Parts: sequence; C-alpha cells; structure tokens
Amino acid sequence: MPVTHNLKLGYLFSLLIAVMTAVASIAGLLFPNDIYPLDELRQSFLANDVVNLFIGLPILLFSMWLAWRGRLIGLLFWPGPLLYTVYNYLVYLFGMPFNVMYPLYLAIVTLSIYTTIGLVATIDGDAVKQRLNGRVPERVAGGILAGLGALFFLRVIGEIIGALIDQ
Repeated sequence: MPVTHNLKLGYLFSLLIAVMTAVASIAGLLFPNDIYPLDELRQSFLANDVVNLFIGLPILLFSMWLAWRGRLIGLLFWPGPLLYTVYNYLVYLFGMPFNVMYPLYLAIVTLSIYTTIGLVATIDGDAVKQRLNGRVPERVAGGILAGLGALFFLRVIGEIIGALIDQ
C-alpha cells in the first residue's frame, strides 16, 4: 500500500466513527419524537438516518475492508465516506436544537475530521501517481469534474437569478 505510516489508528477511529454513526442513526429511528422535536426535523432527519445506516455506513466499512486487503481503490475511497460523515453530521450539529445526542454528533464530526486529515496525510501521493500512471485517463476525468462543476455553478446562478426576479 502506498502509505507513509501505519493505518492502525485510521482503522480504529473509522470503526469508532462507524459505531457512533450506527448508534446515532438507530437512536433517531427508534426515538424520533425525543431526538427530533419538530415535524420538519423528523421529516428530514429520519430519511437521513436511513441513508446513513444503509448507504453511508456500508460504503465506509467496505472501503476500509478493501484498504485492509491491500487494494488501492479502498485506500483512495476511504476518505470519501469520512468526508460524507463530516458534512452530514455538521448539519445535525447546526440544524438541531441542543439535545442528548449533541455530544455524540460533535464526537462524530471531530473524529471524522481528524481521521480524514490523518488518512490523507498518510497516503504517499507519488507512489499512487506511479501506480496509476497510464491506467487512468486523467484528461477525461478532469474534464468530467470540470463540466460537473460548471453545471453546478450554472444551476446555482439560475436559482439566484430566479430568486431575485421573484422579489
């Protein structure tokens, strides 16, 4: 594996994140009225708990498993679900009133940020570049990403203009 340090802490912290995510999502599904005090919150966050449990969590665990088996694709995908967890639980932190779950959400976000930074810092970029050289169509991938970014930008500009016209 193209890493500069041992990944044991990354595995340990990612498993801890997975357990905390499972606990938070299951608690949200089992006790929705206690955790999500408003109907609007329940409508949004219950579906999010299902997605976390059945999509986000398996992707995190599968990418970790692939990395553990020495697969480069697992190592490169692993930060993705960690970043998803950061993004997702930041919404829980700032979008919900303070409740008993707040410390858990804070722990998930903090540990996910720390683990993502540590994991990305451990990846040997030069070794990855060497292994992928000639195997990945960089220009096509870059063009697709740039195109998607431009489409997203145009969509947002359209929404802003639409909102300004409606005023």
